[in-house]
Amino acid sequence: MKTVSVVLDAMSANRFEGYEQGDKHRDLILLKWLRILILTSGLMGLWCSTRLANAQEIEQSPRQVIGLVDLANRIGPIETPTGAGVLTSHVEGGKANEYMPNIGDQRFAGVNFMLRSGVTKVGGHAHATAKVLYGTRGLAPGITKVNCYHAANWLKEGCLLTGTNSPPKFDGSDLMNHSWIAGEANPFTHSVLRRLDYLIDTYDCIAVIGVNNGPQTPVPPMLASSYNGIAVGRDNGQSSGGRTAVDGKGRGKPDLVAPGSLTSFCTPAVSACAASMIQLAKSHPFAQEARKAQVIKAVLLAGAVKPPRWRHSPQHPLDQHLGAGVVNVNHSYDILKRDPSQPGMIDEPTGWSFFELSQRDMLSWYWDVPKDMQNVTITVVWHRRIDGRQLTDRLTRKTVWLDTPRMADLDIKLMSLQEGQIAVSKSNVDNVELIYVPKLKAGQYEIQLGRKDQLTENWTAALAWWSEPAK
Repeated sequence: MKTVSVVLDAMSANRFEGYEQGDKHRDLILLKWLRILILTSGLMGLWCSTRLANAQEIEQSPRQVIGLVDLANRIGPIETPTGAGVLTSHVEGGKANEYMPNIGDQRFAGVNFMLRSGVTKVGGHAHATAKVLYGTRGLAPGITKVNCYHAANWLKEGCLLTGTNSPPKFDGSDLMNHSWIAGEANPFTHSVLRRLDYLIDTYDCIAVIGVNNGPQTPVPPMLASSYNGIAVGRDNGQSSGGRTAVDGKGRGKPDLVAPGSLTSFCTPAVSACAASMIQLAKSHPFAQEARKAQVIKAVLLAGAVKPPRWRHSPQHPLDQHLGAGVVNVNHSYDILKRDPSQPGMIDEPTGWSFFELSQRDMLSWYWDVPKDMQNVTITVVWHRRIDGRQLTDRLTRKTVWLDTPRMADLDIKLMSLQEGQIAVSKSNVDNVELIYVPKLKAGQYEIQLGRKDQLTENWTAALAWWSEPAK
């Protein structure tokens, strides 16, 4: 019988080098407002000790909703990606000494845990979210290496090093699951979001982040308001929505939705789909491009299924509560499995591309559609960039880490060579554009992608599209 391996990161229990004693008082103040919450309430969430919802449903029915059953039926269980080889960080809120799942549970046999935030007991919420994501009955049972963190530690000395003059430290994780919320509109939150965006853009890790429960709740400042992460809501729309209110107002969140009684459990469902795409990307003939964080996010958004109530507009590419739609790993697999398509002629019903645009550049993909199609979804994803330099003041000799953000502005159009413009997505604030066409006639089309910002540096982005024959 395989055993569960647990390693305690001894350094995580100590202060990181250079941490000033005067910061202890600041920590106490921060903890009063930080309110790292578990996503288990209809309003602001509850602590780990809150009675948990029955997770039985999360282990069964979501497999069909997210397309996992269809994918296994189509390509066979052996070929279906399981998240194998995907190093995962499982970050939990709630009490600081209750952030790990029950590692003695036989479902976690063979999973190697690294306890990064010091000594801990089992957390009920940590165990419930873990069961959805990994282990023998999880949605990504191939995940066998997990870094466990408590959110307060991960925000500071464990990973992001918020409040210091050092850049975030990367633990090598391919994927991060965050089923917690926190934060207010203040400099600390802004710093956290910029450090997370820097981590994703620099290391191509994928951060999957839950929003709050309840349709009247605002988009949480931390971490769902990040640009480069993937924010997750409930597939019935009963979770946070609207627009971001911090560090760049008016952006659409969540990015995706998934099945689950609470967003705590929707989040690991999307993480499982991301893990499958990461595994597929790592073994892809064009792995260098396929493994880019922009590509993974783009194929997940393009493959999402639109619920009946789904709505968007040219200025707001994502639905206020449903994002790009319900994540569907079967569709996303179909997109990413193909070779990338460079600008020029394309004739595949689904596909993806990773490319670079210069200032005021425009690229075109000429798409030959031989028969009527439906549910046509085209997405573009690019990153917010963070300066990331460490500079030393010549007078004070103090070193600072620069977190000044900058971001390109891209638009996308679908043009019929016979009839003109079919659809456009042209948000001025999002780093996602999305076109959705319920019915598309056979014909010749042009996917136009243009850049309209004034920045002089080149910018990388990912395009992904999915469609199916009309019924």
